[in-house]
Parts: sequence; C-alpha cells; structure tokens
Amino acid sequence: MISFKNMYQKYERDVFRFAYWLCRNAHDAEDISSETFVRAWAGSGRLNAQTLKGYLFKIARNLWLDQLKQKKRKLSDPDVITDPGQNPEEYALGNETAELVQNALADLRSSDRHILFLRFTEELSYREIADCLGLSMAAVKVALHRAKKRLGKRIKEES
Repeated sequence: MISFKNMYQKYERDVFRFAYWLCRNAHDAEDISSETFVRAWAGSGRLNAQTLKGYLFKIARNLWLDQLKQKKRKLSDPDVITDPGQNPEEYALGNETAELVQNALADLRSSDRHILFLRFTEELSYREIADCLGLSMAAVKVALHRAKKRLGKRIKEES
C-alpha cells in the first residue's frame, strides 16, 4: 500500500498541472490539487498504484466540474460582480506553431481537449483515460481518434 506522503510526492506536480490546465488559475488549481489528495486518501480503502494517476485525475476533473457549477450559480446571481481577468490564451507563446496549435485547441470542445491532454501531455494509457473519464476503452480510442482529426482540421483552417 502506498503512503500518503509517497502518493503526494509522486503525483503532486502532475495533478496540479492537470488542474491548472483545466481551470487556468493557479489559486483554483492549488485548491483542486489539495482537495484531490484529501479525497483520494479519505475515500478509498486501498489505492492501486497502477491506476492511481488516472484516479487522481478523475477526482481533480470532478472537483473542477463542481467548481464550474458553483461559478455558474454565482454568475446567475445579479448581486455578484466578477472580475473576468485576462485570458491565459492571450499570452500566446512566441512560437507561431505553438500559437497555431493553442488556437486550434481552444476551438475544440472541452472533451476533445481533455482527452488529448491526458493522452499526449500526461501520457496516460487508454485504460487510465477510460478510468479517469468513465468511458470504455473503445470509446476512448474513438474519442481520441476524432479529437485528433478535429485538431488537425482546425490547424489546417488556421494556417
């Protein structure tokens, strides 16, 4: 069995990076990351080291979705004033190719961005992605294939 300290040390950066990628806000990403580890440790009797990263990402994604729901409720309240801040996408990388890919990714559906991020940035296996997103392996393969096609199409349109 993995200890909390070992789990945290091994996956803290990955979970934070994933949470930041989802919400684009360092403070929110820290909150999501911290809560992810607390829930993983408190909610499961025995953690499987082989699927732990995907399990942590699933918790982080669910926390992010909960956060979005709360923000939508606040936005529907006319007494709440929010600061939209600057869009992180505005800080596009100097490299034209990276900017092109960033723009194409931004135009994709969030489900496409999530699956591409999990596969190519986090290098999760199809099984880990399936566990993280609650999909079958076949659905992951199809979704990943379609997301890559849509990304390629968007890049061609942008260039």
